Amino acid sequence: LATSENPEVGAALAGEEVEGHPWALSHHSRSAFTSADLKLRELGLPLTVDAVVDSFFAMPSFVIGTDRLAIVPERLLAAIPMGGLKAMELPFSGEPIEFAVWWHPSRDVDPEHAWFRSLFRLAGRIVTARSR
Repeated sequence: LATSENPEVGAALAGEEVEGHPWALSHHSRSAFTSADLKLRELGLPLTVDAVVDSFFAMPSFVIGTDRLAIVPERLLAAIPMGGLKAMELPFSGEPIEFAVWWHPSRDVDPEHAWFRSLFRLAGRIVTARSR
């Protein structure tokens, strides 16, 4: 994401634009990062982190009216108010996000735990169906 008034970025983000702007990130530590942040680092494109927020939905407030850039999952764009913002393509293809649930085998027969796991399966089916 970028503010729509930012003339320095177009529809697709180039490497020099990644390095030339401050960033708002949803996670930023040695053990907390998004797959997109990691991919940019692997490509040798370091991010200058200017703000760290606790939610992708907070990103617009930290980007609009500034020269900051931010990465949000594409599926969330429909839920983010885009007034004053523009979305750009990253300089690489996105990695799929995988979710997993782990539990101790002793919980396999626990009725409440089985119900909770069924909610995760249902959510997975809904998200998969919507992405097709």
